[in-house]
Amino acid sequence: MPILASVRTVLDGYNIEAPKKLKVKDSDFVDRVLLPAAPVFGQLADVASTAVAMNHGFVEGNPAVKALSKNLPLFAAVKVAVGVATAVAVHKIENKGHKRIASALGTLAGLLPAASNTIKLIRE
Repeated sequence: MPILASVRTVLDGYNIEAPKKLKVKDSDFVDRVLLPAAPVFGQLADVASTAVAMNHGFVEGNPAVKALSKNLPLFAAVKVAVGVATAVAVHKIENKGHKRIASALGTLAGLLPAASNTIKLIRE
């Protein structure tokens, strides 16, 4: 008799339930913490990678923020404000499916430039 069939024979008739403590409402944590914070962290990643790249002789490639990037505290404040504004917009969207997509796009808006900066630094 195969092992799986033996196990089924032994367990037949037993009702095994998972402990109640293992029920996790991850959607509450995701919806209340991760989704709102993700766009802010994406923008912070862009600030950090831009600062590191500029310390290695690179220049800001985005003409819209090129002047801002020369003043790191101001640049960081603007980027955090963009992240917070994105987080607020995401929070106002009621449909969870759209909320997650909006948060992902807001996060990628910061993370993609950060990834690009990191790749350029590695290639140098």
